[in-house]
Amino acid sequence: MKSNSRILAFLVAAFFTMAFTIPGCPDMDSLNQRLDALEKQANANKKQTQEIADQLRILNDEHNTMKTLVSQVSQTVLEQKDALEKVNAAMAARRAPPPAPAPSKSKSKRHR
Repeated sequence: MKSNSRILAFLVAAFFTMAFTIPGCPDMDSLNQRLDALEKQANANKKQTQEIADQLRILNDEHNTMKTLVSQVSQTVLEQKDALEKVNAAMAARRAPPPAPAPSKSKSKRHR
């Protein structure tokens, strides 16, 4: 039994000695560095996406404002067109020569 416990103690001591003396996984540091770089890139992408979404919201609001303004300008232009056509018709009526006076029919004509 003593022999088994000595062997077990030796194996446990050897295991812990190897764990402390063997360097860590060499790829672990590079994996951690790549993971950190990917996290930074993901955060930068998230921030950029948020900025683009904000810009898109602003552009959408401006587009809706422009549509409203164009509609108002269009209505004003149509109203001005109607007013100008009325003025043009009134000016054409004023430029027209006055009608010739109708010949007078007098009943008191003297015949000689």
